[in-house]
Amino acid sequence: IDFDSGGTDCNIVVKHGVDEDLDEMRHLYDGKALSTVAREIAETIPDDFSDSLNVIYFPQLGYLITVPLQSHMTSQESFIIPGLDFQFCTQKTVFYKSEQMYQMDESIGDLHSIIADKEIALIQGLQDSVSKYSPMLIDVSSVCAELDCLLALAEAAKKYDFVCPEMVDSDVLEIVEGRHPLYEQCMDSFIGNDVSFGTASDNGTSMMDGGGSNATNMSVDGEDSLRVMLLTGPNYSGKSVYLKQVGLIVFMAHLGSYVPAKRATIGVTDRIITRIQAVESDSKIQSAFMIDSQQMAYAFRNSTRRSLILIDEYGKGTLHANGVGLFCASLVNFLDRGENCPKVLSTTHFHELFVHNLLPQNHPLLGHFKMNVFQGTLENEERLTFLYR
Repeated sequence: IDFDSGGTDCNIVVKHGVDEDLDEMRHLYDGKALSTVAREIAETIPDDFSDSLNVIYFPQLGYLITVPLQSHMTSQESFIIPGLDFQFCTQKTVFYKSEQMYQMDESIGDLHSIIADKEIALIQGLQDSVSKYSPMLIDVSSVCAELDCLLALAEAAKKYDFVCPEMVDSDVLEIVEGRHPLYEQCMDSFIGNDVSFGTASDNGTSMMDGGGSNATNMSVDGEDSLRVMLLTGPNYSGKSVYLKQVGLIVFMAHLGSYVPAKRATIGVTDRIITRIQAVESDSKIQSAFMIDSQQMAYAFRNSTRRSLILIDEYGKGTLHANGVGLFCASLVNFLDRGENCPKVLSTTHFHELFVHNLLPQNHPLLGHFKMNVFQGTLENEERLTFLYR
């Protein structure tokens, strides 16, 4: 296939030397190039028509000379041009034949169409030949695609300082200074954060006083391990990015990729279920809150102890009081599963949870974490500084 010649007209052109008959027809056709014929005819007719004269080919009518329809062409006599035979006209164009056109009809006739048909036949033959090896080609394509992915993951791991995660059979998730692989490329500096499920964590706090004391007595794979992590903090403090980066790190580890962290120990996870973003569509008659609720229902039905569930501010799409109740009921549903509770990371702005103690107190599976904000005075003005930790 001659890709250079076939690009302008969006047609397939077979290269020279592939088929002898095709090359002979092209040589004959090129010898009668229409642009050359048009220039020759233009020298024999009045100047009023020669500048805009063209030669075209219609499969049913043969070769024709075309000139633009001019304003003085109102009667049959006005269409007469010496040396040309009038054929027909349209609203903008008049078509003629000359002796040379008749000769071309006889000598090369439908050669242009024959050349096109010949090329189509050759390409079809090529397709038939290649299709015999389609299973092998599909296998090769799959291997190349996998190799391409592995090389891309290896290059990213080296370029962006990823580490090899430790994959274990136990139900544990521990990430030290994890980072979001995309967000960290969009800013000058990115602050890494830890996450720990199934191991003792110094950062977890009891729900008894809304974040006053450290959570303790968390044993690996035991019933008292942290299973539900509740994260609070102001807007733009990094809560959603934190949820996404944990999900991405777990996903990348299961792909066999290095991960953006200082260290990571990840147990085999059967599902990553998210309630982070509601994608609305005119094709579905559903509100954003309905979509959110369906996502939560899916998490309830399909999650196991080995699942990771990410919930970002569920309940904010309905009445405030209803949202608080639904969010609390969702967390309690997971906690009631005991040792079969999945690993749950959730964020919320519902402060009523702590003011009215709506969640179980001193529950060993539940930990409250918050994004730190530094509040200070600069130049006699109170300032808030997000620490993104």
